Amino acid sequence: MRQSYLAILSGIILFVILGISWCGRKSKPEYTGIPVPAQSASPGASAAASTAPAGAKSSPAQVAQAAGPDFRKVAERVRPAVILISVFDEPGKLLRTGTGFFISEDGKFVTNRRVVAEAAHGVAKTSDGAIYNVTGALTQAESADLAVLKADVKKTVPFLTSGKAAAVQPGRRVAAIASPLARGSPSLFEAMLSAIKSDENGERIELASPPPNEMIGAPVVNENGELLGIVTAQGEQASASNIVRSSGAIDLLVAKIESNARGRWRAAAARTSPSPIGEEEEAGVTPGPTAQPLTRTVTTTTVRTEKPKIVYNPKPAYPAYSYFREKGSGRFRITFSANGQAKNVEVIESTKSTTLDNVTVEALRRWKATPGQEWNVTVPVTFEKR
Repeated sequence: MRQSYLAILSGIILFVILGISWCGRKSKPEYTGIPVPAQSASPGASAAASTAPAGAKSSPAQVAQAAGPDFRKVAERVRPAVILISVFDEPGKLLRTGTGFFISEDGKFVTNRRVVAEAAHGVAKTSDGAIYNVTGALTQAESADLAVLKADVKKTVPFLTSGKAAAVQPGRRVAAIASPLARGSPSLFEAMLSAIKSDENGERIELASPPPNEMIGAPVVNENGELLGIVTAQGEQASASNIVRSSGAIDLLVAKIESNARGRWRAAAARTSPSPIGEEEEAGVTPGPTAQPLTRTVTTTTVRTEKPKIVYNPKPAYPAYSYFREKGSGRFRITFSANGQAKNVEVIESTKSTTLDNVTVEALRRWKATPGQEWNVTVPVTFEKR
């Protein structure tokens, strides 16, 4: 019996020893991939990645280094300042659309000069759905294919600012960002900045891959979202590569704008200046037969507060490019300078439509009076359906 107890006790002691020995042993780790040592990326990291065997998986650190700036996030910040501009002829027929971008909070924007050629009206649309009437061009440079225009904005708008000279260096990646409203246009184009050159039109930036035609008018920015330039067409030939006109060239063009400059459409000015008053009034009232499904008339009544005489008073035409069938009445005051030109136009009572107010102000700015002294006149205007 004593021997049996000893045998059982010995077995228990042996089991405990084996259990302690087994629990103290550490299992060997298993790896599902190749571990990446924690070290900073070296200049030769990208070269090593390019010589890696086919099929080898890159580490997260290597992928992040190869990707470069994330211009998708940059585009999200820049895009509110990018616009789609649509221009129309005098009767209201759509001529063309193009890309542009705001360069000041008061609505100044830059686009390609060829976009606004022969235009008499225009509207600018932003990615958030806002639509602004374009009063016309403030200045143009045909040889550089640049134009600065003014949109009639009621509040400040997002705009792009020029980047530092140090940010414009060959070898850096840049991106052209188009309006998401432009059909058939890529919203983002990335390329390497290859060279900076100058010609008779100022400084230009050359990219390793020329931007496609769909990006003409788009701003080119760096990884910080700073404006470096605008995509322009180098020539009329189809084989000519598009280039980027630098932001410095834009700044020089803007510097030529006088402080009291007003936007104007050359096509509208060329059409109205040689015409007699009666002919111009009749032509301005009737939109093109295909521009609007409804016939609209505009009636104006002039109340003179001074003795000078109005000698040129074209009636505001209903905007054929309007997206809504609007009507309304308003009152406007024109202040004439001593030389008979319309010095200022004020909205005394709105038509309750920004579009109708804008086309009225644009027309009243073209009114002329006999020279003599500064005076003003109040003009009631009514837009109605016949």
